[in-house]
Amino acid sequence: MDVGIDTLFDMLSWNSDAETQKKGIELGKKVKCISAFLQPSGPEHSKDVWENCARILSGCPDDSLKHCMSGLLAWLQDMNWPGAEIILQRLLEFRDAGFLSAFMVRCVKEALACDDQIWLGNMSALIANEGMKDCLPRDIYNVLFSRYKI
Repeated sequence: MDVGIDTLFDMLSWNSDAETQKKGIELGKKVKCISAFLQPSGPEHSKDVWENCARILSGCPDDSLKHCMSGLLAWLQDMNWPGAEIILQRLLEFRDAGFLSAFMVRCVKEALACDDQIWLGNMSALIANEGMKDCLPRDIYNVLFSRYKI
């Protein structure tokens, strides 16, 4: 079944029945350009599809997620956003801590520049990712560790 992205988002919407959403997730897993699922925003759909977009992204292999790491980390700016918990859990499982840490450094610096304490607190959970302590520069690790809630 080939569908366009607008139809796919219709299927992924929380306004669709559970079976349609499930079919939409399965179809979404076949989409090659996964960046389309990074918090889409448009006139028809936005937060109503984010949870299911996060489910699609969480099923992607690490190599695929490397291409959209900044967008995944940006999702953590507000843990009340649909799908944020799913993305956090997926990032905690991300195997290449060195790769993830390079993007975290950029996002931490951005959050510090914007004084976004909430985003810093949310990103701090990622220091639980195996190997993160060894990969993050000490100053960035300390910023996150000071906000880390066990």
